[in-house]
Amino acid sequence: MISSVKEEIRAYGRSIGLDCIGFANRWTLAAQDDRYEVYRALGYSSGFEEKEQQKRNDPQLSLNNCQTVIAAAIAYPHQEREKIAKQDRGRFAYASWGRDYHRVMSEKLCLLGEFCRHLWSDCHYQVMVDT
Repeated sequence: MISSVKEEIRAYGRSIGLDCIGFANRWTLAAQDDRYEVYRALGYSSGFEEKEQQKRNDPQLSLNNCQTVIAAAIAYPHQEREKIAKQDRGRFAYASWGRDYHRVMSEKLCLLGEFCRHLWSDCHYQVMVDT
């Protein structure tokens, strides 16, 4: 993917509230086979990830003719955390603040997918959160 196109996608992502966007070609993921096994062996798996390693490493099993995977992230609300931490209140996990991030991310990733479709009319995308 051309660098200027990546920057255009990143800029659009920032405009809809995505804090970080990265790109990987499908062949790069296939080279990551060992990393997931180490990740699981160290107990880092949350249990929400795809269990079948082949599906994790070959995006074409989920989206035929996939060429590029776009990953995005949203940071937790650190400013709100600092403001609320000063108050005498109960404590909740930061991940539980606000709307369910699975829904938030799904909505934003759909917007990003449609933006990519605007750039390339033959673009196909599939939204996945916590895969």
